[in-house]
Amino acid sequence: MRKLYITMLLAAIFVVGAATVIINTKSIDEPMTYVTSSSWGDEILNNSLLADGSESIILGHVIKVNPAIWNTIDGKKPISTSKMPASKEEFEEKEKERRIYADAIIKVDKKIKNESTPSEIVVRTLGGNVGDDFMLVEDEAKFEVGEKVLLFLTKEDPFTDNSAGTHYRVTGWKFGKFSITNDNQALRPNLPESHKKISLEELLNSIGAQ
Repeated sequence: MRKLYITMLLAAIFVVGAATVIINTKSIDEPMTYVTSSSWGDEILNNSLLADGSESIILGHVIKVNPAIWNTIDGKKPISTSKMPASKEEFEEKEKERRIYADAIIKVDKKIKNESTPSEIVVRTLGGNVGDDFMLVEDEAKFEVGEKVLLFLTKEDPFTDNSAGTHYRVTGWKFGKFSITNDNQALRPNLPESHKKISLEELLNSIGAQ
């Protein structure tokens, strides 16, 4: 299986969910694994900045995680072609088709920011398996059915089409997602020890939600 490396250029701007993804443009006819590399600024760990850069903040629970699909109209692997794009816009659209994503369905239990947030939302994450193809985005948020979460959310999505505003992304990638335990602790695994765990009450206070 051939590996295709994706370079993600990340900086403080990721607080509002923006990014650049550069993808090798070789043929994708054979199975491939997509791999990411990344670096972060300290601002990404500032909960107040995450809140400021988010359209919505919610407490909720995961009721469904849909299977991963390709970012094409029919959700199938894009057809390889040797034709060169006629414009930058066409090139960018073709590159978007070479991405895999999965949607998580979240039942909103409490609206912390933005009362117009729907009671049930779709949160899109990059990565996943489609047949023999695999895309791994190491700093993407991950969801499990039944999981209780606090999410910082944005509708900005430079990776897939969200012109209709039908889905959200987690602001700041995995840094904008907290798993909430039964004893009301907010967890973010795989972070520096000082940022892995905080009480839900303290987290809410840090973003002015108490």
